[in-house]
Amino acid sequence: MLQQFSIRRYVAADIPAILALGHQMVEQTRQGQDSRFKPIALNDEKLYKILSVNERNIRFFLNLVHDKDEKLVGLLCGEVQEYYFSSECLAADHMLYFDPEFCSLAAIKDLINSYVAWAKNRNVREVLLRSSTGFKQEKFGMLLKRLGFSQFEVGFSKEF
Repeated sequence: MLQQFSIRRYVAADIPAILALGHQMVEQTRQGQDSRFKPIALNDEKLYKILSVNERNIRFFLNLVHDKDEKLVGLLCGEVQEYYFSSECLAADHMLYFDPEFCSLAAIKDLINSYVAWAKNRNVREVLLRSSTGFKQEKFGMLLKRLGFSQFEVGFSKEF
């Protein structure tokens, strides 16, 4: 079967499409559930600067998934960080998102595996990957367990 997607690291020319996908994530409603980020204003200028500065930063990860028509349909962003109590490092994600119109378990797995391989090459102690939108958390957890991850936290939020 012909692969219906491609995965690669972002370049500066991708930033406008990345910002548009970020807006989609923040503003969307899925199965009657708003994104938990909906009330938070997305700062395009700040994100543009972060992405521009980190394009060649080997401690910053941002891989993109494009469909067969080269449309940006998903991304995973993270970075290497030190534990606040140690000099050792971990890879922590910032955002994992796919356009709901694009459905490919193979693309999700390949994207996650590209993140894990990148982190391993940075000699981190562990790789973190979280579901922050609240969408299909049970299925996400099952997928990550199949990919060798184990649960490490339960999170809560109180808005003001």
